[in-house]
Amino acid sequence: MPNKANRLKGLWCRFSKYEYQPARIKGLTLGHIYVPPSSTHDWYDPWEQYHLSNTQEGIPRPYETLIALAERPGPLSRKVPEILEWCSQFGLLGVFPQTAYRIQRPARWLAASKQQYFQSQEWEWMGGGWRSSFGIHSVDPSLDFAHFANLAHMRLGDAIRSTHWAYEKPQVYVRNTILAIRDAYSTDQPIPVSEIVPEYFAGAPEPEMFDCPQPGTLQFWRVYSEPLQSFGSQARAFSIACKHLHETGNTQNLKSLERYLEPLSISLTTDSDGRVIETWNSPSLLCTFARMALQDAMAGYTLYSCECCGSPFVRKNPRAQYCSQTCGFRHRKRRARSIASSDERKKHGKKTRK
Repeated sequence: MPNKANRLKGLWCRFSKYEYQPARIKGLTLGHIYVPPSSTHDWYDPWEQYHLSNTQEGIPRPYETLIALAERPGPLSRKVPEILEWCSQFGLLGVFPQTAYRIQRPARWLAASKQQYFQSQEWEWMGGGWRSSFGIHSVDPSLDFAHFANLAHMRLGDAIRSTHWAYEKPQVYVRNTILAIRDAYSTDQPIPVSEIVPEYFAGAPEPEMFDCPQPGTLQFWRVYSEPLQSFGSQARAFSIACKHLHETGNTQNLKSLERYLEPLSISLTTDSDGRVIETWNSPSLLCTFARMALQDAMAGYTLYSCECCGSPFVRKNPRAQYCSQTCGFRHRKRRARSIASSDERKKHGKKTRK
């Protein structure tokens, strides 16, 4: 029976074209993968290809393609064309929404309040989705909050500028994952949004005043960019985590994949027949791919390396040698030619000695 898996709640966004823009950040050449304005978008379910790979020869699991990309030899800079092509098929990894769980936005004045009250805003990954929350604040502690309900529904005005004494830097709170955006920060030390913008929203002006769109929306993916170094590091770390998943006798190795699964949540719904089914809520491709890898491991699948092309692939058969029939035919033909050539050299050697 094919290995079954529950589908993802919601769809993932990919664009028809991605481009790479070299850039220097604090003396380091990082560069970004970004969406050009002319690129068109598409929403898709990554699990559809996963299910097809169970029944159709030659269709790899989505996470297999990421591992193959990470394992390909050579420096990261030479892989840029392949990475851009991969992103056009699957989208960006979502390193930032995978790592962040709370994103503060610039506070805004409440209109008609004469700059006496302002509203703080933030996005938070909660209950399997990005939720918006806000708070009402006063620049004067002595002001009466009796009309708080009216303030909550008051129209928002301009953002508090960074030059105003009431301005507070928006922060990003990160979970303790394998590459928490920056090694120097932790869950106890949030990162100023202004420091994140040059890395993950490279085209946005005024980092101090950046108002992050709701993660997961088309507006978010349009302005989101991913540093090439982060993409490569996460792809490599994910590949290692998947290899550890198939090692036996050391449960500590499972922790690396657990970190990718940390933000995953479950929702319940019903199918067309009224039966209760569960769906998974994931903030990133990394999280979704980790769930696919876990699903395979629990079903008895193992990660192998193709003897022909060297690409990683998962199979249940312990005698599996090739990622596809094409590679099997190609490798056997090479071996037959090698044997024939060896025999020919032996015959030629015997004639020479005579």
